[in-house]
Amino acid sequence: MVDLLGRAGRLEEAKDFASNLPFKPKASIWRPLLAACRSHRNLKMAEFVAERIMKLEPGDPTVHITLSNMYAESGRWGDVEKIRKLLKLSELKKEPGCSWIEVGNAMHRFYSRDMKHTEMPKVYGKLNDLVKQIKDIGYATDTSLVLHQGVGVSKEEQVLYHSENLAVCFGLLNLPTGKPIRVFKNLRVCQDSHTAMKFIPEISKRDIVLRDNYRCRYALIIYKVEFILRMSQMIRQLELAFQQLLMATASIWLCGGR
Repeated sequence: MVDLLGRAGRLEEAKDFASNLPFKPKASIWRPLLAACRSHRNLKMAEFVAERIMKLEPGDPTVHITLSNMYAESGRWGDVEKIRKLLKLSELKKEPGCSWIEVGNAMHRFYSRDMKHTEMPKVYGKLNDLVKQIKDIGYATDTSLVLHQGVGVSKEEQVLYHSENLAVCFGLLNLPTGKPIRVFKNLRVCQDSHTAMKFIPEISKRDIVLRDNYRCRYALIIYKVEFILRMSQMIRQLELAFQQLLMATASIWLCGGR
């Protein structure tokens, strides 16, 4: 519920919901709200939520990094430097993002902009083709959360080549047609990948399921939903046409009876 309210931008409601639970909320309940605070750029609430997470799990570096990024976005470089010094003194290091998928009774792992897997040329080719197709139906790359452009790498590439996108494309290439794609990630799925996965099922005609450490499993079956909606509209149109036909038939019958 906290995650859903946060994604909808209803941050105050999400905070109140977590604060008024009949038990003490764990860090896993506060983390989705912290991510929502960054997505909706609410720094004040992010500080409130981060404080609670750090009290519960002081060894989690991702909270410090999220706050540091938000401070950087707001131009508060003094606070950014404080967090960097704190991380250095405490020797906290962020775990690199990794996604994995099971294919052929083997586990395949991917990292951001990975080149180690033997099928990476095919995977990147598949991803680039998918991006072109989903852009035609409304997808737009979200680079707003990329603060630093890597050397020789565009902001768009930094976002598109996240590990979860690579793992999904590997699954599309290697799993039988019609079989769901199930990908797991050790960190939270980024906002851009979450958006992209809403469009990819419509192109690939596959169920795509992502799971990370901070969010319950969710299935992205948008193409099925849209198909049902289109069928409902068609049925409604047929009903209207049938009603018009009945009315026309009744009118002709009444005129003939006279």
